[in-house]
Amino acid sequence: MRDILLGQTKQPPHWRRVDRAADVLLNLYSKTDGPDSAPILTSLGVIHWWEGHGTKAHQCFQHALQADPQYRLAQLTDQLVTSGILADWTINRAAAYQPPHTRGPEAGGIDV
Repeated sequence: MRDILLGQTKQPPHWRRVDRAADVLLNLYSKTDGPDSAPILTSLGVIHWWEGHGTKAHQCFQHALQADPQYRLAQLTDQLVTSGILADWTINRAAAYQPPHTRGPEAGGIDV
């Protein structure tokens, strides 16, 4: 799990699933407030970081820490991002995140 969280796996995430997870998290976020939003914002921040969007990730972590200043995962992941560490797949053009509108067609649940 640590390797996935830190982006140190040989295979990149299945980006369509990551996009769906982000949609679910955004929906959950719209229904929460206060300290309950910290884990959701942190998860969204990790997704942004996986996608190579460090600034957006940092913003999510900062909002999470505003919601719950003691939320340790937000503290740690923010340190990871601000130190300049990148997920391995972000430096591989073939594996890096591509916005949904730039991806090829999908057939039967399998990316082609």
